[in-house]
Amino acid sequence: MKERLQKIIARAGLASRRQAEKWIDEGRVKVNGQVISEQGFLADAEKDHIKVNGKLIQVANEFTYILLNKPKGVVSTVSDPEERVTVADLMKPVQERLFPVGRLDINTEGALLMTNDGELANKLTHPSAKCPKTYLVKVAGAPDAKDLARLEKGVTVDGMRYGSCKVKLLKKGNNSWLTVELREGKNHQIKNMFESVGHPVSKLRRIGFAFLSLSNIEVGQFRVLNQIEIDRLKRGDVEPLRPISAHRVLKKIGVEVPDETKKTRAPRTSKNRKPKAGRSFSDKRASDVSRRNRKDFGKEGRQERSDRKRSSRYMDDNSGSGSQGQRRDSRRKSWSDRDKKTSWKEGRRSRGSGGKAGSFRQDKVRKSYDRKG
Repeated sequence: MKERLQKIIARAGLASRRQAEKWIDEGRVKVNGQVISEQGFLADAEKDHIKVNGKLIQVANEFTYILLNKPKGVVSTVSDPEERVTVADLMKPVQERLFPVGRLDINTEGALLMTNDGELANKLTHPSAKCPKTYLVKVAGAPDAKDLARLEKGVTVDGMRYGSCKVKLLKKGNNSWLTVELREGKNHQIKNMFESVGHPVSKLRRIGFAFLSLSNIEVGQFRVLNQIEIDRLKRGDVEPLRPISAHRVLKKIGVEVPDETKKTRAPRTSKNRKPKAGRSFSDKRASDVSRRNRKDFGKEGRQERSDRKRSSRYMDDNSGSGSQGQRRDSRRKSWSDRDKKTSWKEGRRSRGSGGKAGSFRQDKVRKSYDRKG
């Protein structure tokens, strides 16, 4: 399948499309031994031999996306003239030829995206993408609020301007821990920033790239991205759904820092205690009152409340007549018989309250029932 030459170069991961167009104008691209200097030239990556700066390029048919936890002392390149260990050496179990998206210093460890999709790599590393990169930083001394505010606004070091970033102090002491979120990737940026405020960096680890984190990935290991993560990167949806926490990383190295991403539950008191399902606060108060009455009046108090409930039911149900009223009357007698009473009218007059308040209420209920029945 033929497509534009600059697109093939971009998919190979050599440069962006605009940079590839400049190379074509400069005559640095050859197709089947012929120098191409016109824009819009069509070529087939599978059939044609395409060389850029004298090197044959290879375009993958299927793309692979891997998140690597780069160890310290490994170079973020495919090949190294000094024969140092490279990230390509860690990718030997993978058959495809992968290259890193961006770079990490040799003394910096952490998240590094590896792929053979050059177009996506150029898209993520372009400044317009504003892809967030989260770092865990250990510095000498304890930066104060003025130092942090200066770093967040951006600093200029030796004529190089470093833009604004997010800085958060996790633990303060002789050696302080912080997290830094960058939207740009300049060489030795974090080290130069902290040295400008008088707190040199002693340890640096990238714990997040875009929304990807190093959870459950040991140093030197990697994992393959799933399709949902790949689609998000291609759409440019690089913002994490929740802040990437450094709590787990610090816990592994024995540094205790409170994890603010977890919700802390307030101690349960009578003020913030929630009622059980299906019970409102008013029902809860009523049950408390009932519990106190049961404690005060004992068995007689319970009997009195039971009779009150039955009386109120009869007052509500006595609107009927005939057989329905007889059935209610039979239910009334069965309740009295169950409580070992001869009849509801004779009832038990001696109440827990001395037979005064309760008896007066029951008399009113009896008169009402007799009048309606």
